[in-house]
Amino acid sequence: MQQIMQWVKGHLIEVICGAVGLVAITFIVLGILLSDVNAALATDAQLISSLSGIKPVNKAMIDAANARKSKTVEQTTAALKKVAEIGKHAPLLEKLFPEPATGSENLPFRFAYEFAKAHKAMVEQLKAKDAPTQEEVRELAENMATEQAQKNNQQAIGARGEAPLPMEMGPIGAGRRGPGPGLGLGGPPPRGGPGFGGPRADLTQLRPNMTAEEMVNEIPDCRAAVQRARSIYCYASDKTSFDQRPAVENVQKPSIEDMWYAQVSLWIQQDVVTALAGLNNRVAAAITARNQEAPYVGNLPVKHLQRFVVTGYLPPSAGAGGGGASPPGGTRGALVGGGGMGPGEAFTNTGSSDTMDVVHFTVELVVEARMLPSVIDEICKVGFYTLLLVNLQEQPPSPVPAGYIYGPSPTVQARLVFEGGFLRDNYANLIPKKVVADIASGVAFQGGGGQGGGGGPSYGPPMGPRNLPPMMMGPEGAPPPRRGPLGRPEGM
Repeated sequence: MQQIMQWVKGHLIEVICGAVGLVAITFIVLGILLSDVNAALATDAQLISSLSGIKPVNKAMIDAANARKSKTVEQTTAALKKVAEIGKHAPLLEKLFPEPATGSENLPFRFAYEFAKAHKAMVEQLKAKDAPTQEEVRELAENMATEQAQKNNQQAIGARGEAPLPMEMGPIGAGRRGPGPGLGLGGPPPRGGPGFGGPRADLTQLRPNMTAEEMVNEIPDCRAAVQRARSIYCYASDKTSFDQRPAVENVQKPSIEDMWYAQVSLWIQQDVVTALAGLNNRVAAAITARNQEAPYVGNLPVKHLQRFVVTGYLPPSAGAGGGGASPPGGTRGALVGGGGMGPGEAFTNTGSSDTMDVVHFTVELVVEARMLPSVIDEICKVGFYTLLLVNLQEQPPSPVPAGYIYGPSPTVQARLVFEGGFLRDNYANLIPKKVVADIASGVAFQGGGGQGGGGGPSYGPPMGPRNLPPMMMGPEGAPPPRRGPLGRPEGM
């Protein structure tokens, strides 16, 4: 090592010159191989200059964008939750579906009672009653006869110059089960008239040229009809207006499948009744706010819930354009405007699936003609309900105030066919297994409540008492015309 150091010292100049030469050769080689270094450096310099010119984003802008994103997510979540809640319903009895829980084996025996109770609750929700029964008319006739006898007695006593005896008769119709006072009687009868009459009316007391006021004052059927109309918002009956389920109501212990079908039909009816009652109540509140005559069936839009038919689940094949049988009780009718539709005939081509159950139902109503669009809109808004078909029949006028009183405005008898959708997730844990299989095979509701399941009599052209046409008396504010026998206007 010492010898090497001695050699370096002795040849220092040669060593330095050699090192300098080697470095020079290296730089020459690098200069040849990296001739584009300057161009790359120039490009990098431009990039660095542009980046340095960028200003930082305002933090407030970032926070505002994040807030908008959070609000959108929140609104979307709330909307999806609301959509899911629309078709969500609670069963009549807990622990009944899909099979009665242990210790709850008695629930099927209670179901029919709760089902009938729910129908009565819907009548109350509508503030409705049916037309007066023959028993009610007979009772009113007895009261009227007693009142007339007392009046005759008072007149006889007065003719003899004796002091009249005090009359202790209450208001007409306020007997054992009469409608009570405050029904607009004593003055002119309410304008308007009945639809197709209720129970057979005894109009044998009609005389030529009788006015409507005279009919109400003298004929029990007419007075009972007016009193009933003044006390209600709508006509309906828990026995005839709603979808009846013989397989549930006429047996001691119905099957779990028939109870499920009855439950689904009840959910639909409750939705529709909520819509109809809501519309009537809003109009009634507006009438009250104007301090006009009290609201009653004659000045409200929904006048008569006549019949409700829930026909069953559409099969999955309907979604592929497959046909289906016409529903029991039929939506095919003889009303003006054409026939009806059966399952699978809906123009939407929507059938039941693993995520959505589709059910057809028909509602038959008497409504004020100009309010029909509002009625349809209210029903569609209350659930996933789509209108498929409308059949209308005009209500012709009649001068006899008996039966169903619908008021002075033009009314129509409407048959509305709807398609309802139910999210399967809302009750997937409740639906019986056999019902799921029956939906898939297209026989759900068939052979159960669907046979003869529709409420009320078969749908036909409306007729009044003794086949008189339904009544809609002259324009509001006009006095009733003098009429001949059976209400024919004089001169005709």
